[in-house]
Parts: sequence; structure tokens; C-alpha cells
Amino acid sequence: MGARGSGGSFPNCHAYCHVVVCRIIDNHDWPLYALYTTRGDPYQGIEGILVVMGPRDRADVPINQPGDYRIEVAASHHIPRIAAMAKAFRLEEMSPEQAKDYGFLVSDFEEEDYRDFLHRANHFYVLLQNRKLLGFMLAYSSDRIQDDEWLNLLIKSRHPDDFVLIKQICIQPEVTGRGLATSLYQYLVSQVQGCPLFAAIALEPVNHGSIAFHERHGFRKVFQATPPDGIRRDVWMQNP
Repeated sequence: MGARGSGGSFPNCHAYCHVVVCRIIDNHDWPLYALYTTRGDPYQGIEGILVVMGPRDRADVPINQPGDYRIEVAASHHIPRIAAMAKAFRLEEMSPEQAKDYGFLVSDFEEEDYRDFLHRANHFYVLLQNRKLLGFMLAYSSDRIQDDEWLNLLIKSRHPDDFVLIKQICIQPEVTGRGLATSLYQYLVSQVQGCPLFAAIALEPVNHGSIAFHERHGFRKVFQATPPDGIRRDVWMQNP
């Protein structure tokens, strides 16, 4: 990747927000991309490397470097670890200090719920390092919102055009601060082709970590509502 291409310092590169995606291997069986998260100039200040499989995913491609990460579509064998991570981030499982520092989840999904999302969530991703689960993102298009999703249906009634709902982003506490949640978010942005994004953030208690994260990525508050679970939430929107 030392030669200069038309995209900048790297050949075959395209910038998505603050992400540079470079095709580094293509042997007709599978393309392999390196995804660099950046600050400011997309060709300067590289913070880390994520190895991302292309449209024809090959889960058996090895990653040998300990600093390498990979984003994959969530699969059945990931679900027990996803459910365990999500349970650890439930508000009742965390101290007030942990909730403030790392954020928390208010949707009490169980393992069977995440298995159901495998079939209906079209943006369900995991972030791995040498097969270890470091984080996940659960998001899906507005046409996949179901009849029992009170708040999401309210969003849909106020925004009838297509959008993507970010339901959960979760990163292991020991690797926070490395930009991994941002990398998951930016990967989603690269997949949704300019579609608006929505997220609901709990206010009782205030989820400071989630608010700060969404503000950094250009979300703005659009309305507030209290669903049947009694937890007041702000609904945030990001237009590409």
C-alpha cells in the first residue's frame, strides 16, 4: 500500500466520514479490506486498523497480528457471548460510577431475543480480535420494526421515510477509549447509503456515555417520549 492512488496516500481508497477503506486483497474468491479510523484529515492521524471482510464474507481468514480487529455479521455462535456482554451492561448490574463511565443498556434482551435478531436485524455486527468478542452493534431498517415496538413505531410515525434504528452498541470496558464503538458506527454508516439514523437514549437515569457518543457523531435530539416501560427517553437523529 505504499504507492499513491487517486484517492490519496493509499491506493483503491474511499473515505466514509472519518474512515478510510482500502481494498488490499482480491483473488476472486473474497475481497479483504483494511479500515482505518482517523481524526481530521482522512489520511493523517491513523489510530488503528480494522480488518473488514467484503460482501462475500469468509470467516476462516486468519488475523495474525494482535492489534488487528475484524467486523463481521453476527452469527449463531456469537450469540451466547453477545447475550452475556449485554447482561453485564444492564443498569441493575452496574454501579453508578460504571454506568456513568461506560453507559448502560435498558433493553433486557435474553439470548433467544438476540437469536431472533439474527433473522430480522439487517445490521447486526460483531467486532472481534483473534476471535474474542470485543463489542457488537444491533441496528435495523425501519421496515423491520415490529408491532410491539412502541417507541420505534412512534419514531416511524413522525419520520415516514426510510431510516435505520440503532438499538444497541456495546464495547467491553477493558477496551473502551480505543475508538472501537466509533469504528462500528462508521462501518454502519458505510453500509446504509445515506439513510438517516435514529437512536433512543434513556434519561432515568441519564445515560451520559451514550449522549456524549451520539453528540460526537452529529446526532441531535428531535423529541422526548415515555414508552410503556416507564423509562423516559430522548430520541436522537443523524442526517447524513
